[in-house]
Amino acid sequence: MTKFAVVAIMRDEARIWNHGLTPKTHPEIVTAPDESVHHHVRSYEYLDGNGSNHTSPEYYEAIYKVISGSDEILLLGHGKGKASAMLHLIQYLERKHPLVGKKVVDALETDLQNLSEGEIMAIGREWIAAHPN
Repeated sequence: MTKFAVVAIMRDEARIWNHGLTPKTHPEIVTAPDESVHHHVRSYEYLDGNGSNHTSPEYYEAIYKVISGSDEILLLGHGKGKASAMLHLIQYLERKHPLVGKKVVDALETDLQNLSEGEIMAIGREWIAAHPN
């Protein structure tokens, strides 16, 4: 049986489903470390993704440790370009852990901030159903 992981990644937190996508399954949560330099930003800037841009290797390494045993990895993220934590994770895996990076089967842009855990799991189940092995 294939071990499938769904990673919903934002700049401050990643929720990882490594043990199935049933309604009773809860994700493992990895949080980004506090930034060492504080940048004062207005609340609307923070909400727009301009408040922080975690490129901390510790954050991505912690995510890697959770997903390293998976056979297939589906990434869900939001944001584009330099603000995309999903893109940063893909680049990190390609550089530091290429064998795990090759296990990423898809990367979907979603509105994670407005999705419940149930909706995220439903996206994962729909992806699996649409891509049978």
